[in-house]
Amino acid sequence: MTPKDIINNHRQKGEWNEIIPIAQEILSKDPGDLAALRSLAEACERIDQVDQAMAIWRILVDRHHEICPYSTKLGIALKKRGDSDAVKYLDQALTISIDRRNLAEVEEIWLELVDIGTVRAADFISYAQRLASRREKERAGELLLIYVESSDSDPGDNLSCLRLIIEYLPDRQDSFRQTLLEAYRKSYGDRPDLDKLIDLANIKTGDSLFAAMQNLDRYLKFGEGQYFYHNGWGAGKVKRVEPAQQRVVIDFAKKRDHMLTLEMADKSLAPIPANDLRAMRLESEEALRQMVDDDPVGLVKSALVSMGYKANAKDIKDALLDKPVPEASWAKWWSAASKLLKDDHYVEVTGGALKTFSMREVAETPDEEYARRFRECRTLRGRLDILDDYRKHRGASCEKKILNQMANDLVSKASQTRSDSEAAESVFVVGDLIQQAGVEVNQAHLDQIIDPILLDLDRAVNALVQMRNVNLQLRWFRLMEDRLGEQLQDAYESLLESGPDSLRDLVSEHVAKTHEEGRINDLFKTRVRPFFRDKAGLFIWFSRRLLAGPEVAEQAGITRPTLIEHLVGLHEVLNYRSRTSKKDSSQVLRAQMSDIRQILKRSSFKRLREIMTETDVTTARQLWKIAEGAVGLEDRIRKEITGYLVAHFSDLSQLTQETEEPLSVAPLPTRLLCLEQTFFDKQAELKRLQEEEIPRTRSEMEAARALGDLRENAEYHASKERLGQLHSVMNQLQLDIARATSVRQEEFASEAALFGAQLHIQMGDSERRIVLLGPWESNPDKDVLSYESPLGQALWGRKPGDSFVFNMGNDSTTIDVLDITPWNGN
Repeated sequence: MTPKDIINNHRQKGEWNEIIPIAQEILSKDPGDLAALRSLAEACERIDQVDQAMAIWRILVDRHHEICPYSTKLGIALKKRGDSDAVKYLDQALTISIDRRNLAEVEEIWLELVDIGTVRAADFISYAQRLASRREKERAGELLLIYVESSDSDPGDNLSCLRLIIEYLPDRQDSFRQTLLEAYRKSYGDRPDLDKLIDLANIKTGDSLFAAMQNLDRYLKFGEGQYFYHNGWGAGKVKRVEPAQQRVVIDFAKKRDHMLTLEMADKSLAPIPANDLRAMRLESEEALRQMVDDDPVGLVKSALVSMGYKANAKDIKDALLDKPVPEASWAKWWSAASKLLKDDHYVEVTGGALKTFSMREVAETPDEEYARRFRECRTLRGRLDILDDYRKHRGASCEKKILNQMANDLVSKASQTRSDSEAAESVFVVGDLIQQAGVEVNQAHLDQIIDPILLDLDRAVNALVQMRNVNLQLRWFRLMEDRLGEQLQDAYESLLESGPDSLRDLVSEHVAKTHEEGRINDLFKTRVRPFFRDKAGLFIWFSRRLLAGPEVAEQAGITRPTLIEHLVGLHEVLNYRSRTSKKDSSQVLRAQMSDIRQILKRSSFKRLREIMTETDVTTARQLWKIAEGAVGLEDRIRKEITGYLVAHFSDLSQLTQETEEPLSVAPLPTRLLCLEQTFFDKQAELKRLQEEEIPRTRSEMEAARALGDLRENAEYHASKERLGQLHSVMNQLQLDIARATSVRQEEFASEAALFGAQLHIQMGDSERRIVLLGPWESNPDKDVLSYESPLGQALWGRKPGDSFVFNMGNDSTTIDVLDITPWNGN
């Protein structure tokens, strides 16, 4: 029998003491085993081990989100002990119970929260509205009435509750008239016209108390001195109210002494508080200018209030720039203000490059905010990011209690995740917390998480490849070296293929320590060099290593000049692919091209000049041909290569001897040919760049600039680089479209290998069917070639029956053109 079967047998017999050690044994091996946790919680509860049961309930709720029924039990137990956390757990339980319409439990938890006495009226109103939305208006009204009768809350809160009670319990409206009148008198006792307005609204005798209440609220809403906002006239302040005439006079920023009916004012105006930036600007511009230096946080809060209590950095800048913060001092002022906002208990800061600032109703310390966000986050990745942000923001001020809770939660979550990389990262993070912050975590639990991963080579390698942090990669690789030993040899090819270069560097360092360079060189000979055009990133990494010295290259079966020849040719291939690939792929290809240029220009060409001295005649001939024909290569690099070859190979005709036919038998088009649909697609892409992507990226850059301190503003520099890339793509696209000519299907070639022709050819021992189109349509994987490609140029103008030798680098093959037909478009 399994341990869990044994537990079930003991449960049926009521042998609770027997369950505890078995469940504890299971949890010692897997702290995230939910069945064991539930069994242990039940056993502890049954034998009155309340402290132990509460600890497990907390784990089930906080780490595993087992809200029902454990949150209710935990909340009630904490309430008995006077613990303020009781509200948090009862709140969770009540929300879930309402959503599930578990009405008996809703009533039980509601009464517990009322009995605590510290829960805000706004929360009870929110619970009632949630319950009413589940078609339980009457029950919501009854429960809210229990709260009003049992609490000694603020008169304004009582009035808000009564409004809902009257709406939800219309059949009992007469019993609430007197209570409602008292609530209005307590809330609006400073209004001398209150009794007059009550009579005017007909609260005392009206048939519909709810309608009378709405009328009275409308009269009271437009009290003298209150602020409102109109989309056209701006902010306004009530100057005079004439309820008998059903009208109000308001001084707007753009329309003074404007008279409106109460009905029209109620429909067209939005009330705004006195601390709203728009109201403050209406009242006194000078007071706002004073706040720039005296109360920057208060000034930002007023802007947040004006924007619905939530805005990003760009919106805040738009609201405050010039009036009142001068543009010249904005960057410095915002940099200081944003730092203060992070520590304000009523402001929450979230987001990455474009941070979002939100105002809270209830004060929350930075530590409490991070603890709440961590608790609410459901993913392990999200929790790791929040913990990292917490430690960076708070530093040594992080509360040990919160760090301890976060660390144990990570362990529990990591034991269940399917992501080995996140599990390993969690172990490293928790290990650091143990050493640096003294958190209390069972080391055995950490070992139980990573040991199964390290025992499986494939899992260990996948975890390493998926890690996002270079330092974590290094630490994980060191563990793999210790645990896997010689077995790690089997992962060399996989790690080198997967990349990135940081992983390849780790493999290189490891083989240097174990004297296994021969294995890496063999991989280069058999798996990389023959396919270097398809494994560009890996070949470039190998080139950096092999160009270190002639003996290093020789051990890999290649000379350094040949490597240079391959790199120049690869640069040309990547240049062609980048022009015909989608945007994301094109960026990767351009980055690889940049890597090649850096290799060639290293130490101001000093190394390249040294390598060129090792060139023989055969390599020189190939290098000359490739460098001269490389349209994407920088002129300075080309001149360095060809200049040396001209200077050191006196008979230049040696380099230009050609034994093969001219590449094309017919002149290539001077215009860029393309399909009609492709032309329309490129025009649409250009429009999207000009009207969507570039403006959006520019806005992101400006928002990042608003964060201040451009020297250390990674978001700003990333946006700026991205904007430059988009402009480069747009400019190239404009040039290409200007020289493009679209070809209709009826114009496709049928007798010769020209645009739109489908060719049936014999290449060596194999037959292929190739479609000849333009560079925009090129898709070699589907045998759609551009007429600008090497093979496309060689085929251009050919006719059925033609036979020729096609040369590509050191390789050559005979091609026979068997048949040519117009492409049907499929």
